[in-house]
Amino acid sequence: MFALVTGGSKGIGKSISDYLHKKNYTVITVGQFNNATEMGDINDINFRNTLVANWKPDIFINNAGIAKEEFNKVLSTNGLAAVDLLQKFYQKMDNGHIINIGSLATTQNGYQVKDMEDTSYILSKKLLHNASYFLQEMHTKPIRVTSLELGAVNTSIKNRFHNKEISESEYTEQTLRSIPMKTDDVVNAIDWILNLPKHLEVRNIQLNNFVKPDGKRK
Repeated sequence: MFALVTGGSKGIGKSISDYLHKKNYTVITVGQFNNATEMGDINDINFRNTLVANWKPDIFINNAGIAKEEFNKVLSTNGLAAVDLLQKFYQKMDNGHIINIGSLATTQNGYQVKDMEDTSYILSKKLLHNASYFLQEMHTKPIRVTSLELGAVNTSIKNRFHNKEISESEYTEQTLRSIPMKTDDVVNAIDWILNLPKHLEVRNIQLNNFVKPDGKRK
């Protein structure tokens, strides 16, 4: 069994790749770092086409993403490139599961966005969300497509509300809205999705840290 994970050499993708490896999948990681199986930039269409030509995964984790960079680069990486890989692997795979790593930011609109730098990130993730929905509705192949939409996760992508080391007690107390999830929290969600009975599908999940009612943003 093969699993392909974009952005699989660090952060959320690295945690997912490690989990799949422990589940005895042959894991192909895609990234721009030396520890990736396939090194390259998914914004390069030739690189994307090579990935699709070389691999036919049973599980495709469409995870690569960036934030707080040049507008068109963010829109291309998170949106156009991710959607291109989504539809091409959907066409190539015979069955299996595709999980698109989205964002709770897709629920935001212009009235809620405070930072213009966020607009490209939100637009790109909305594009991926909509592409997931279209494939779910088309349902032309026995491939499950899930959009896993995340709140803030403790990775190298900067959390605007919390940029210091996070103690375990802060996770336990759950009183700060700014505490990002752990990458292991995402892994647990993916484990649940992949191990549901075969007659079920999960189209969309929104995952975020639970905050007690007295929680305050800091």
